Amino acid sequence: MVQEPRNSWGYLCPTVLCLDDFTCGLAHATQVLRENGYQVLVADNNSAALKIAAETRPDAVLLNCHRDSDNSGLVTALRILQPYAAVLMFSGYCGVPCHQLQLADACLQKGETPETLLPLLRALLCQSRYGLCRSLAASVVSWK
Repeated sequence: MVQEPRNSWGYLCPTVLCLDDFTCGLAHATQVLRENGYQVLVADNNSAALKIAAETRPDAVLLNCHRDSDNSGLVTALRILQPYAAVLMFSGYCGVPCHQLQLADACLQKGETPETLLPLLRALLCQSRYGLCRSLAASVVSWK
């Protein structure tokens, strides 16, 4: 049986898939998430993200949204693979089409501080399958 990652207090760590083709932004987001107890998976293109999502079933997806490209197909495919995963889009552009933004559970301006990103991600995870199922699993384990 595969052991799920746990933090230093023994709690299950949420898994976040980060997708960004800008390596500097990807490295920063990855570092912030890991420092705050998240297991982080990284993809630099849509194909890699879909492959990772199919193999690992992340609890959340942090997705860079480009103004000139349509991510709706990617988000739809991610929702099929992992329907309960929280999808958080971020963009450095102001003109991202509304139909793309509406597919996400939340949207952020690229470069937001950890003080903005982390509480939003926690709230989305609490609303998703992660918050419900993992807390139930933890209560079952604590009865043993």
